[in-house]
Amino acid sequence: LKLQFLYLIVRDEAHTPRMGKRRAVHREQDEDEEEHVDPCDVPDAEVEAPMMEDDGGDAANQVNPGDEMQEIAFDVNEMEDCDHDGVFHVLQRWCPQQWCVDLDDVIKRLAAWPITSIVKIPHLGAAGAAPVTQAEEEDGEVYGVLGLFDFRQASSAVETLMPPLRNPAITEEVSKNDLSKILDPAHMEKYRVAMIVNERMTNLPPELGAQLMVNLFEELEEHEEGEAAQAAQNGRTYQPFEYFITMMKVRMNADKELEGLEAEEARIEEAKTGKKPVKPAGKKPAKRARPATAGDETLAIDEETTLFYRPEEIFFFRNRVEDIAVKRYVLDEEKSTNVCVAPVVIHRSKLNQIIKGIKTLDDYWGGEA
Repeated sequence: LKLQFLYLIVRDEAHTPRMGKRRAVHREQDEDEEEHVDPCDVPDAEVEAPMMEDDGGDAANQVNPGDEMQEIAFDVNEMEDCDHDGVFHVLQRWCPQQWCVDLDDVIKRLAAWPITSIVKIPHLGAAGAAPVTQAEEEDGEVYGVLGLFDFRQASSAVETLMPPLRNPAITEEVSKNDLSKILDPAHMEKYRVAMIVNERMTNLPPELGAQLMVNLFEELEEHEEGEAAQAAQNGRTYQPFEYFITMMKVRMNADKELEGLEAEEARIEEAKTGKKPVKPAGKKPAKRARPATAGDETLAIDEETTLFYRPEEIFFFRNRVEDIAVKRYVLDEEKSTNVCVAPVVIHRSKLNQIIKGIKTLDDYWGGEA
């Protein structure tokens, strides 16, 4: 089953997203590439919004007569002090609230790394109003953050993340090791571990996240080369990160939810026309290999029935450390038991393969693999 991501923002073919003052975009923008307008005017979908397969005729993607078209630019910059509150708001959905993670300290750790990226929509001012100043433009609304911090350094963030990551959780891979093996103090003393923090509003274009992830690892490589050279000059040995942990955000049982949406669309179409819609020839129903709730221990994360909210993370899943079980934690039981956070561990030997995979995303390359 191929699940596509529904943009919950109006499309504007006249605008090209830009990467701001950070590293330049690694590809040319096609002149006819789809663009987007300000998602501020669209209700934030977050992870509760159902994702639908886009057949090109979805009414949500059509611009109706009288709709006001606006241009929007995504600025990507290093984190500054003024970004703290915006990043804090975005990180509310990074991990389950019951973990009681010290997000202020997470932000402090991210800010200490120059490779952390902040996605912002700058305040560009209303039509006919006085031009905004550079300070006003840069003081935009934060829509995403991507960075990492050293999990070996003692901090309040690490102390609050350690217990839930080490504790038992729902998993089908009961015979495998859990994160306690990687997070053992003696193991981390020998092998350095980084926590990747990747969180953004759901209605941002997925190709933006793919580009940022590529940038993160390329800038990390440059950073580590510089640190190693400086350490060599001082007669020290620099220890790069050996393992990376990232918390994927997934929706379990997404194939059945998609079938339910398609059935509802068919019912509405039949009510309008009086005719039953004709199913496309050769279309097979999605496989149902497992029960329907994320709390069921027999329900596994896989590419056929699981929706990856951040599509670049599917390559982390494919290249994870195989002997570490993929555990999942319900993000917010009051809203949906199917939306989960699933930490996965990556060895640095897989980074090039992950970057190569991310670069093949159709959204990232504008349809050109």
